[in-house]
Amino acid sequence: KKTKIVVPSGNFSRMKRDLNRLGFKNVIEIKHGSSMTLDSGMKITSYAFSPFFDSGLVVESDGVTLLNLNDSKFFGLPLSQILRKHAPITFVFRSHSNANSELSYEVIGSNKSTLNTDEKHLSLFYKTVVKTNAKYIVPFASNHCLLHKDNFHLNNHINTPLECMEYFNNRKTPNQELKVMISGDSWSSTDGFKIGDHEALKNRTKYLIDYQKRKSSTLEKFYNKELRAKIRLSVIERYFKKF
Repeated sequence: KKTKIVVPSGNFSRMKRDLNRLGFKNVIEIKHGSSMTLDSGMKITSYAFSPFFDSGLVVESDGVTLLNLNDSKFFGLPLSQILRKHAPITFVFRSHSNANSELSYEVIGSNKSTLNTDEKHLSLFYKTVVKTNAKYIVPFASNHCLLHKDNFHLNNHINTPLECMEYFNNRKTPNQELKVMISGDSWSSTDGFKIGDHEALKNRTKYLIDYQKRKSSTLEKFYNKELRAKIRLSVIERYFKKF
């Protein structure tokens, strides 16, 4: 609980408050565009992506620069400003698929389909990473899955890292290389890439079915909890009165 934790400073202090509540007291907030040098000599610079409190992080050490955009959608002039300050970029990490509830609901009386957003996220990913001119590009922060029986079928609409690589390679972008890296994969300036087994990505459908089976007891407990749940109109009214 004494571990030093660095978080972005935004227009509210929720991250720091939540960590304090969990018992972590050595929490440091870093302002938008501000830098901090860690004990190892590694320099970090935080960039807030308001108003949603997403953020990007630039890590610089020994001539290597990592631009972790994570789920923040930097583009245009804000991205250009980051690049002017930190180029050249060695690695850029960015999300590449939708992870919100958009596909799980429909608007009554509307014919608008929400099932045509798959290509959009790959396009935004491509346009952003190409602009960074980073040497290596890593699809990041989107390798999720859905196990609930009501939305398991929506896994087909998640852009996988392999689909991201195919989309990128089809455009034959020179001087940039997309590398699929998952948990446990690594890179160093001396040894290069060490990539492990990606069988779960190659046989994703089978892996997801097996994964759902492995978690069946947890899922069944949740399904039973849902069946027992009672939704009262007063709860809904109280919630929406806030707006």
